[in-house]
Amino acid sequence: MNGEKRAEEKIRILGKIELDKVLSLISSYSLFPETKPYFSFDLFSSEQDEIFKRRKRVGRYISFLEGEREISSFPPVADILSELEDNQIDLSGDKIYILASFLKSYVKLLEFDEREDEINDEWLALSGEVFSTLDVDGNVLPDHPLLKELRRELDEKKRKRREYTSSFIRENEDLVMSSTPSFHSGRMLFQIKSMYRNKVPGYVEGESGSGKALYIEPFQLVDLNNDVSLAEARIENRIRKILRDFSVRMKSLLPSLRSMRRDVISFDLYYSFAAYMKKMKGKACAISDVVSIVRGRHPLLSEPVPIDLKIKKGVKGVVLSGANAGGKTVSMKTLALLAALNQISGYSLLDEKSSLPVFSSILADIGDGQSIFDDESTFSAHMEKIRVISDLVDDDSLVILDELSSGTDPEEGSALALSILTYLKEHSRLVVVTSHYSSLKERAYADETLMNASMSFDEDNGKPTFSIIPDVPGESHALSTAKRKKLPEKIINDAYENLKGKKGSVASLISKLMDEKRELESLISLQKEELRKVSDERKKLEEERDKVKRRELELDRTSLDEYSKLLREGRREVESIIKGLSGGKNREEAKIHRERLSELSEKEKEERARLDASDVEEKRDFSVGEIVLCGKMRKSGRILKKEKKNMFLVLLDGGVKMTIKGKDMVRKEEKDKGKKVLYDISSFSRESASYSLDLRGKTLEEAKEALSEEIDSALLSGLKRFEVIHGYGDGILMRGLHEYLKKRPEVVSYRFANPEDGGMGKTYVDLE
Repeated sequence: MNGEKRAEEKIRILGKIELDKVLSLISSYSLFPETKPYFSFDLFSSEQDEIFKRRKRVGRYISFLEGEREISSFPPVADILSELEDNQIDLSGDKIYILASFLKSYVKLLEFDEREDEINDEWLALSGEVFSTLDVDGNVLPDHPLLKELRRELDEKKRKRREYTSSFIRENEDLVMSSTPSFHSGRMLFQIKSMYRNKVPGYVEGESGSGKALYIEPFQLVDLNNDVSLAEARIENRIRKILRDFSVRMKSLLPSLRSMRRDVISFDLYYSFAAYMKKMKGKACAISDVVSIVRGRHPLLSEPVPIDLKIKKGVKGVVLSGANAGGKTVSMKTLALLAALNQISGYSLLDEKSSLPVFSSILADIGDGQSIFDDESTFSAHMEKIRVISDLVDDDSLVILDELSSGTDPEEGSALALSILTYLKEHSRLVVVTSHYSSLKERAYADETLMNASMSFDEDNGKPTFSIIPDVPGESHALSTAKRKKLPEKIINDAYENLKGKKGSVASLISKLMDEKRELESLISLQKEELRKVSDERKKLEEERDKVKRRELELDRTSLDEYSKLLREGRREVESIIKGLSGGKNREEAKIHRERLSELSEKEKEERARLDASDVEEKRDFSVGEIVLCGKMRKSGRILKKEKKNMFLVLLDGGVKMTIKGKDMVRKEEKDKGKKVLYDISSFSRESASYSLDLRGKTLEEAKEALSEEIDSALLSGLKRFEVIHGYGDGILMRGLHEYLKKRPEVVSYRFANPEDGGMGKTYVDLE
């Protein structure tokens, strides 16, 4: 198969998963009609660097849209630009107005895309002049200064002509057939009765249908008509000059306009995907060798049931089985479409915890494809498609096959299906098939490079749930479906009789697996309960241990305080005795006493340090809204929020908000109970606030914790503004930090840095 034929077949096959319908849906978010033809299968990329590049740009536009930036639609201009190339043709007013609208929208695009430095003042001036000169239909505005004097002159000429015609009709009412003049080719005439032809000198322009009247232009009216015609001609000439000048200026911009059009198409493609993904809550997932779909949604279903599908590393093929109309085909299409969207835009309709490989191509056989005009059976049509797929497949292809080898003898079809699955598994990245064949389910159960998966089925209601169960083959539930459809009872009973003793090993395997699954779930539930009890007991023991240790430390401290008191009193007494001693021997004894006191002091310091190092952190269960006393100075405050690691956000008296450890707080009613300590605000925050906080390389949770500390430190140090460096990445860190800043009441505003200072990789934060 040559290259051109291969490309055609790949496009035809992509249509099988309805990617064309998805792209058409996304194109409805387009701002420029001329972008629509570019929403094609050619967007599919198998280059990882290109996918990341697209992801970054789509993510950027999503963040802009969330910030409610303004953007305008674009009128089509391709035909007008082609017309501009002909120097012999001047554009009509409506086309000039369209180009001016295009220029205006392009300026909006540059502002939206933070490319204001590319805006040309000439574009603004030209579009502004067009809008102040022409109306939306391209007509020059009546009160335009260039026409004002000429229109006044025309009105004067028409006034004189009206006065003459009114006077003529009034003075010759017996001669005229009508009391109002007639118009012919823009000239005013009178209907004169034929019998009075000689009484009205002038030009005869025609005769009425009845022959009773002549249309005559009196000689005096000829000059008045000429004056009006000349005034109108001067206005038309002025309008043509205005439009010609605009045409010349637009032609001078032709290269720029063509470049703008290309830029708009490129922008519009990314913008459309961004608008669609924002609307549908699409996410960017990891690029990995492992397929792991979390809450994947079919793009064409109005209320899709989210699917979860994790394919273990090393698995090259999946056999998806289960009830008819249970969602097997939709699930396969969902996988293919999510992969295609990921490789087109870097985003897809799934949870960001998902991961997908980069496939070189997506090859599918879905539907019977039989035509009444072809001498082919359903089975033959399937075999032809699989032949084409086997020609196109490579090591990085995703292959999906619906009802593999159906429509023929079951035994032969089963054998063929197994060989096709084996071949494609060995020649592709991943092959997913739906089938009811037992041989495929058995092979998937025994082969480590294959896995079973089934669509769950609610036995009680007799309906599918459309969720995927991994590692378990499914049953067709054919008899349940037939019974639900109310086939004659005789047929159902006979079918059950025919099935007795003939149900294959797969059915037994399924039953055994389901029993084991239920038993395992029961054991897991019991184990969780036991673990919970053990955890609760351990927690109680730890609390009791901490209480005992705290009591021991408290007693040790009390003893140490008494010891220190006695030591100080002894020091004073010894010093007093030493002062009364004199002589060499006494001085030697004084020296010995001092050294002994120094040794006792050092031991006291060591013991106090040991007790401080042995302090036990008491985890207190405070509640939001509770009044507490904080720190050594027992500053009163109210708990606003419970955070992780026994930390609490507290609003202190005076309006300062701080994050404080539980061990540094007591309830107000406990103020007379525990030991008194001095208030030391430095223990609640970092040493000082920083003007710049670099969070690159941190997880979102680590970044939030660092940002919280920075806000607390800034408030204490009087810092009103600081900057947060989070980088670009895929936007997850930036969006998470912005969500956190939105919830902090101390934050007055936050915004991206200026382009020259880091742009979207940095955020300025202003505090109250």
